[in-house]
Amino acid sequence: MIYEEYVKASLEDYGRNGRLEERSILRVLEDIRRRVIEPLKAFAAACKSLSTVQERATLLYDFLSALGVPAMLERKAKEAAARSQNALAAETVQLWKVFCGALDQLVVSCGVTEASVSEF
Repeated sequence: MIYEEYVKASLEDYGRNGRLEERSILRVLEDIRRRVIEPLKAFAAACKSLSTVQERATLLYDFLSALGVPAMLERKAKEAAARSQNALAAETVQLWKVFCGALDQLVVSCGVTEASVSEF
């Protein structure tokens, strides 16, 4: 809540005194914050109630999927390919695959092991 009041006051202050570029950046950051804050709060609350690596890994995967991370990475890869940045496009596509592979390996090796949030 304090952060929200700070951002609102900052937006109002920049609206009067700041440069257009600064105001634009602050608005983008605030938009991002608004989109992720509720899912992040729900993720944090759910994470506290889980105990195993598999449960936490599944929650993390579902959280990032719900935020649209796979679709965003796919879009970024297509944009890079359209600019003939094929290496960047390939790396971007691989990000999600590598992440999912790491989660899978974690679940295979430690799935039923209990782990705190910090250990996970």
